[in-house]
Amino acid sequence: MHKTGKLVCMLCLVAASLVLSMHPGFSSPRINTSDLSQESLWISLDLPAEKREKVDGIINDEYKQVKILQKNMLITDLSNFNTLYRLTNYMKKMSDIRTTTNNRILSILSPEQQFAFENLLATKQQANEKTTATMLALNLTSKQQIIIVNLMLQSQKNVWATIADTSLSWEKRTKKLHTNIFSKISAFLTKDQRIMMNTWLQYDDGTIGN
Repeated sequence: MHKTGKLVCMLCLVAASLVLSMHPGFSSPRINTSDLSQESLWISLDLPAEKREKVDGIINDEYKQVKILQKNMLITDLSNFNTLYRLTNYMKKMSDIRTTTNNRILSILSPEQQFAFENLLATKQQANEKTTATMLALNLTSKQQIIIVNLMLQSQKNVWATIADTSLSWEKRTKKLHTNIFSKISAFLTKDQRIMMNTWLQYDDGTIGN
């Protein structure tokens, strides 16, 4: 695969947590959207009602920017410089929003809660890194890359819409995040690529999906 193609695929997957944007996984039921998405952590913390309201306020405040960024975000040609620039710029801004949100939430947590939250963030990062390595190893064609990039972008869009939906409890929002992103991706892979992805996505250390 062309170096530019590998870079685009890696950048997109790293940003997703797009799975980022990503519950049961491709073939392993231990990998899911909420495993890979940092955003899902924000509504999974063991907090009293008062702090949950504050977290919801932070999420919805940041979601105003996210909705603007995500509007009409559809990739059709990864070989086009303007498209690559737009995608890279989008991912940079989304990463900045995620970092700002993490820091704002950390500021309202107790030291013990901050420690637990930061450990969970590190676990999510490890999951994302493994997913990125997996996708890069598949040697995706240009057509496959475009499809998967758009699947990841849509997944991230769905994640934000779900975690910002204050009409639902945190528990119902978390349950709603249990979507099968890897099953969707596998539909566009060859048999050999599906076997490779299945092998790479076996998490035997029990660090996620429990």
